Amino acid sequence: MAGAVRYQDKAPRIREVLKTWAREGAPRSDKNSYAELGRLVGIPAQGPWKPVLDLISCEEEAKGLPDITYMVIRKSTGLPGQIGGSPANPPTSAQIATAREKLQEVFKRYCPTARVSF
Repeated sequence: MAGAVRYQDKAPRIREVLKTWAREGAPRSDKNSYAELGRLVGIPAQGPWKPVLDLISCEEEAKGLPDITYMVIRKSTGLPGQIGGSPANPPTSAQIATAREKLQEVFKRYCPTARVSF
């Protein structure tokens, strides 16, 4: 990714929180929300989140790791706010399938006993 990304300086802390959530298992809308992530890392709930989450996603995948950004979810849907790089409000059936697959990859690495519940 070229150029400065807003909240790029927060990326290490965001990554740390997302990995902690991944180790704890399936995301919950009361815990793994943008509002809660924002509170933990010092970013407003409304973000903007996409640029910094895209940065983290690209960095993780470049290392051969699963995309941990799927751990942050919308309270309204219980699913990630973007899936496959596109907004998911509401998510399509294809996006739901992608989110399920991506989250299972995350759990396989960080919490093998966890299962996707949607």
